[in-house]
Amino acid sequence: WASGLRGGLVATFLSTGLVWYFFIPPQFSFAVQSPMALVSIGVFVGMGVLFSLFHDRLRKANKQVTEALAAVRSANDQLEAANKELEAFSYSVSHDLRAPLRAIDGYGRILMEDYEDRLDPEGRRVLGVISSETQRMGQLIDDLLAFSRLGRQKLQSSDINMTALALRLVHAMRERA
Repeated sequence: WASGLRGGLVATFLSTGLVWYFFIPPQFSFAVQSPMALVSIGVFVGMGVLFSLFHDRLRKANKQVTEALAAVRSANDQLEAANKELEAFSYSVSHDLRAPLRAIDGYGRILMEDYEDRLDPEGRRVLGVISSETQRMGQLIDDLLAFSRLGRQKLQSSDINMTALALRLVHAMRERA
Protein backbone atom coordinates (compact mmCIF):
# COMPACT_ATOMS: atom_id res chain seq x y z
CA TRP A 1 0.00 0.00 0.00
CA ALA A 2 3.03 2.25 0.35
CA SER A 3 3.78 2.53 -3.37
CA GLY A 4 2.22 4.51 -6.15
CA LEU A 5 -0.02 7.54 -5.98
CA ARG A 6 -2.14 6.28 -3.08
CA GLY A 7 0.90 5.66 -0.89
CA GLY A 8 2.31 9.09 -1.73
CA LEU A 9 -0.94 10.82 -0.84
CA VAL A 10 -1.27 8.87 2.42
CA ALA A 11 2.31 9.79 3.36
CA THR A 12 1.62 13.45 2.49
CA PHE A 13 -1.47 13.72 4.65
CA LEU A 14 0.11 11.77 7.49
CA SER A 15 3.21 13.97 7.51
CA THR A 16 1.03 17.09 7.21
CA GLY A 17 -0.90 16.03 10.29
CA LEU A 18 2.31 15.35 12.19
CA VAL A 19 3.83 18.70 11.21
CA TRP A 20 0.60 20.47 12.13
CA TYR A 21 0.40 18.73 15.49
CA PHE A 22 4.06 19.07 16.53
CA PHE A 23 5.38 22.23 14.90
CA ILE A 24 2.57 24.76 14.35
CA PRO A 25 1.65 26.76 17.48
CA PRO A 26 -0.05 25.88 19.70
CA GLN A 27 1.93 22.67 19.63
CA PHE A 28 0.36 19.32 20.48
CA SER A 29 -2.96 20.54 19.16
CA PHE A 30 -4.74 20.81 15.83
CA ALA A 31 -5.96 24.33 16.61
CA VAL A 32 -4.87 27.11 14.23
CA GLN A 33 -4.26 30.56 15.69
CA SER A 34 -2.69 32.26 12.66
CA PRO A 35 -3.80 32.43 9.02
CA MET A 36 -0.15 31.96 8.00
CA ALA A 37 -0.23 28.58 9.72
CA LEU A 38 -3.04 27.54 7.34
CA VAL A 39 -1.03 28.83 4.38
CA SER A 40 2.00 26.84 5.55
CA ILE A 41 -0.09 23.70 5.89
CA GLY A 42 -1.67 24.29 2.46
CA VAL A 43 1.73 24.74 0.82
CA PHE A 44 3.04 21.62 2.56
CA VAL A 45 0.02 19.58 1.44
CA GLY A 46 0.20 20.98 -2.10
CA MET A 47 3.88 20.18 -2.44
CA GLY A 48 3.31 16.67 -1.11
CA VAL A 49 0.43 16.06 -3.53
CA LEU A 50 2.46 17.40 -6.47
CA PHE A 51 5.42 15.27 -5.47
CA SER A 52 3.17 12.21 -5.28
CA LEU A 53 1.65 12.94 -8.69
CA PHE A 54 5.05 13.51 -10.30
CA HIS A 55 6.45 10.40 -8.70
CA ASP A 56 3.52 8.33 -9.95
CA ARG A 57 3.88 9.67 -13.49
CA LEU A 58 7.62 9.07 -13.40
CA ARG A 59 7.07 5.49 -12.25
CA LYS A 60 4.57 4.91 -15.09
CA ALA A 61 6.91 6.50 -17.63
CA ASN A 62 9.79 4.32 -16.43
CA LYS A 63 7.59 1.26 -16.79
CA GLN A 64 6.66 2.26 -20.36
CA VAL A 65 10.30 2.90 -21.25
CA THR A 66 11.30 -0.47 -19.81
CA GLU A 67 8.56 -2.22 -21.82
CA ALA A 68 9.52 -0.35 -24.99
CA LEU A 69 13.18 -1.21 -24.48
CA ALA A 70 12.28 -4.87 -24.03
CA ALA A 71 10.27 -4.76 -27.27
CA VAL A 72 13.19 -3.16 -29.12
CA ARG A 73 15.58 -5.80 -27.77
CA SER A 74 13.21 -8.53 -28.85
CA ALA A 75 12.86 -7.03 -32.33
CA ASN A 76 16.64 -6.68 -32.55
CA ASP A 77 17.11 -10.34 -31.61
CA GLN A 78 14.57 -11.37 -34.26
CA LEU A 79 16.32 -9.20 -36.84
CA GLU A 80 19.69 -10.74 -36.03
CA ALA A 81 18.22 -14.23 -36.35
CA ALA A 82 16.61 -13.32 -39.69
CA ASN A 83 19.91 -11.89 -40.95
CA LYS A 84 21.74 -15.09 -40.00
CA GLU A 85 19.11 -17.17 -41.79
CA LEU A 86 19.34 -14.93 -44.86
CA GLU A 87 23.12 -15.23 -44.91
CA ALA A 88 22.93 -19.01 -44.64
CA PHE A 89 20.29 -19.07 -47.39
CA SER A 90 22.40 -16.86 -49.67
CA TYR A 91 25.43 -19.06 -49.14
CA SER A 92 23.42 -22.21 -49.85
CA VAL A 93 21.78 -20.76 -52.95
CA SER A 94 25.09 -19.53 -54.32
CA HIS A 95 26.57 -23.00 -54.04
CA ASP A 96 23.44 -24.57 -55.52
CA LEU A 97 23.65 -22.18 -58.49
CA ARG A 98 27.38 -22.64 -59.06
CA ALA A 99 27.22 -26.39 -59.76
CA PRO A 100 24.89 -26.20 -62.81
CA LEU A 101 26.67 -23.07 -63.97
CA ARG A 102 30.03 -24.87 -63.97
CA ALA A 103 28.41 -27.75 -65.85
CA ILE A 104 27.01 -25.44 -68.52
CA ASP A 105 30.38 -23.74 -68.93
CA GLY A 106 32.19 -27.08 -68.97
CA TYR A 107 29.95 -28.56 -71.65
CA GLY A 108 30.33 -25.39 -73.70
CA ARG A 109 34.13 -25.72 -73.51
CA ILE A 110 33.94 -29.40 -74.48
CA LEU A 111 31.86 -28.48 -77.51
CA MET A 112 34.30 -25.73 -78.44
CA GLU A 113 37.38 -27.94 -78.00
CA ASP A 114 36.06 -31.14 -79.57
CA TYR A 115 33.72 -29.81 -82.26
CA GLU A 116 35.06 -26.37 -83.13
CA ASP A 117 36.03 -27.43 -86.66
CA ARG A 118 32.45 -28.66 -87.29
CA LEU A 119 30.77 -25.50 -86.01
CA ASP A 120 29.89 -22.66 -88.32
CA PRO A 121 30.66 -19.07 -87.22
CA GLU A 122 27.19 -18.70 -85.68
CA GLY A 123 27.70 -21.84 -83.56
CA ARG A 124 31.07 -20.53 -82.34
CA ARG A 125 29.46 -17.18 -81.51
CA VAL A 126 26.69 -18.89 -79.56
CA LEU A 127 29.21 -20.93 -77.57
CA GLY A 128 31.15 -17.73 -76.89
CA VAL A 129 27.96 -16.10 -75.60
CA ILE A 130 27.27 -19.12 -73.39
CA SER A 131 30.80 -18.92 -71.96
CA SER A 132 30.69 -15.17 -71.32
CA GLU A 133 27.20 -15.33 -69.81
CA THR A 134 28.13 -18.16 -67.42
CA GLN A 135 31.11 -16.08 -66.29
CA ARG A 136 28.82 -13.08 -65.84
CA MET A 137 26.37 -15.21 -63.84
CA GLY A 138 29.25 -16.39 -61.64
CA GLN A 139 30.21 -12.77 -61.03
CA LEU A 140 26.59 -11.95 -60.15
CA ILE A 141 26.58 -14.78 -57.62
CA ASP A 142 29.83 -13.49 -56.12
CA ASP A 143 28.38 -9.99 -55.95
CA LEU A 144 25.22 -11.30 -54.31
CA LEU A 145 27.28 -13.04 -51.64
CA ALA A 146 29.36 -9.91 -51.08
CA PHE A 147 26.18 -7.88 -50.78
CA SER A 148 24.70 -10.29 -48.24
CA ARG A 149 27.86 -9.91 -46.11
CA LEU A 150 27.51 -6.12 -46.05
CA GLY A 151 24.89 -6.39 -43.31
CA ARG A 152 27.57 -7.52 -40.86
CA GLN A 153 29.89 -4.63 -41.58
CA LYS A 154 29.86 -1.19 -40.05
CA LEU A 155 28.63 1.55 -42.37
CA GLN A 156 31.29 3.91 -43.64
CA SER A 157 30.28 7.22 -45.10
CA SER A 158 32.13 8.84 -47.99
CA ASP A 159 31.60 11.53 -50.57
CA ILE A 160 30.40 10.37 -53.98
CA ASN A 161 30.57 12.35 -57.20
CA MET A 162 27.10 11.55 -58.48
CA THR A 163 27.73 13.21 -61.86
CA ALA A 164 30.74 11.00 -62.55
CA LEU A 165 28.83 7.93 -61.37
CA ALA A 166 25.89 8.72 -63.66
CA LEU A 167 28.23 9.30 -66.62
CA ARG A 168 29.94 5.94 -66.01
CA LEU A 169 26.54 4.22 -65.93
CA VAL A 170 25.43 5.88 -69.16
CA HIS A 171 28.71 4.90 -70.78
CA ALA A 172 28.34 1.27 -69.62
CA MET A 173 24.74 1.13 -70.85
CA ARG A 174 25.77 2.48 -74.27
CA GLU A 175 28.51 -0.16 -74.56
CA ARG A 176 25.98 -2.93 -73.88
CA ALA A 177 23.48 -1.60 -76.42
